[in-house]
Amino acid sequence: MMAPAMRNAWLLAACAAAYAPRWHRLGVPPKPLSRSVRYASAEPRDAAADPQQTSRLAAALKPARGPLDKEIAAVALPAMLSLAVFPVVGMVDTFFVGRMGSALSLAGQGAANAAFNFCFFVLAVVPTLTAPRVARAAARGDDEAVRTTARESLWIAGAVGLCGTVALVGWPRYFLKLVLPANAPALAPAARYLRYRALGYLPALLSSTCFAAFRGLLDTATPLRISLFYNALNAVLDPILIFGCGLGVAGAALATAVAESVGCLMYLSQLSKRIGGRKLLPTFWRRPPARATVKALAAGAAAMQVRQIALNAAFGAATRSAQAMDATGVQAAAYSISQQLWLLAGVALFALQSSAAALVPAALGKGDKNDDDTDATDAARRVADRCMGWGLFAGVGLGLLQIACLPLVRCFSPLPEVRAAARTPAFLSALAQPVNGVAFVAEGVLLGLGAFRFLAAQTAVGAAAMMACLSRAKTLSQVIYSIYWFNGIQAVLALFHHVRLSPLAKRTPASPSDCAVVSVDGGRPDLVCVVDDEE
Repeated sequence: MMAPAMRNAWLLAACAAAYAPRWHRLGVPPKPLSRSVRYASAEPRDAAADPQQTSRLAAALKPARGPLDKEIAAVALPAMLSLAVFPVVGMVDTFFVGRMGSALSLAGQGAANAAFNFCFFVLAVVPTLTAPRVARAAARGDDEAVRTTARESLWIAGAVGLCGTVALVGWPRYFLKLVLPANAPALAPAARYLRYRALGYLPALLSSTCFAAFRGLLDTATPLRISLFYNALNAVLDPILIFGCGLGVAGAALATAVAESVGCLMYLSQLSKRIGGRKLLPTFWRRPPARATVKALAAGAAAMQVRQIALNAAFGAATRSAQAMDATGVQAAAYSISQQLWLLAGVALFALQSSAAALVPAALGKGDKNDDDTDATDAARRVADRCMGWGLFAGVGLGLLQIACLPLVRCFSPLPEVRAAARTPAFLSALAQPVNGVAFVAEGVLLGLGAFRFLAAQTAVGAAAMMACLSRAKTLSQVIYSIYWFNGIQAVLALFHHVRLSPLAKRTPASPSDCAVVSVDGGRPDLVCVVDDEE
């Protein structure tokens, strides 16, 4: 019999091949479907200064503090701090649960978080689709489209979140089977944690949708203020409920759920004020979205569903591998700690990804408003390239920061064996951050362009490679190496799409014979070239 990890890897690879009709053309220039005309000035130009002759990579990596960098920073930096709430909440829970002095409780909390995240991100496709739609509508100046998009996204997120909450509260052990082997010692504390943690599922999904809408509006400062508040609330409630009320690991989960519920109410209130819908958003649940909207969202959601299933199946398998390495919970606890450190360092990369997913469609939306597709495409291309440069620099810096923070391992557990086991996987995950930086931002560009099918296919391929490596993993270091494969494949394929298949890819004439100097209506001579267009 084939091992489960290998069987799943082959299934994911088959899914990728079936889901992307153009997958067989990787490495081959896209077949032109049409020919179009492009105009350029016929005045002499210095070849060295010609954008066609300038390396896009060099331009993206050139140190600069121009308006574009300021725009990226204005969106990314507050988003970075806001997104830090997600791993920080987990880290706060991990810290206080670790103070209980039980490796099994810590391992159970880590497994429950992995199961919760799996269920959350598999179903949390609505926020991913919301930000680009809001960004493009806001760039056009269409306020009504912004309000309608926000209301309909919240309605769908609320329906999905309610179903997810019922499932997790009612059958926590079923979902824990995704990350825990049968009869795992950590199953009991994991089930207690997950049942209470699930109470925050609906508020967390609604908050994520609101956050996505704010990103589409290029406003990440408001989510930052909300995030700081409910993060502080969680830190206050954790010791009270864990130790003061004697709830143990369940108290950590309940504290997080209460904090997320308060944050959700704040998000709904602030978004209502921001888009001028005070009476609209608090009652979003009374007006279901139009059928056409649901149909349009379903197309992108189906692709993103494939992506999230592949992504979470791969990382769920990594958690499962760690849980199965010993019966004491030491290896699983060490893996949980290393992942919390990785998530803390990776917050900046998630922020850059979400910023690229909003800034690229915003640039294209300005073209929609002004009927200037060429300039909008050029502007979006510059935004995308520069964001990727930021991703590389951020990855290098974050990797060094994570290495410098390795002594923090001792803060998560008083057990010396857990501390010792966590240092090596934490160090190895730090080395992958530069590749992660490029991969994350390139994926953000794909999201902003709506290239959901390609993104789903590349994720399935990366997940298949990762799970094939996990089938042979015997140590935590080998589990981290499998993640290397996943992130490397993501970076390579996303970059390939950006420079060859994307509508933002540079188009050049096929040959000099395709160009001629002409004068239109007796005006200024222009260089007219026939170029190949992409599908």
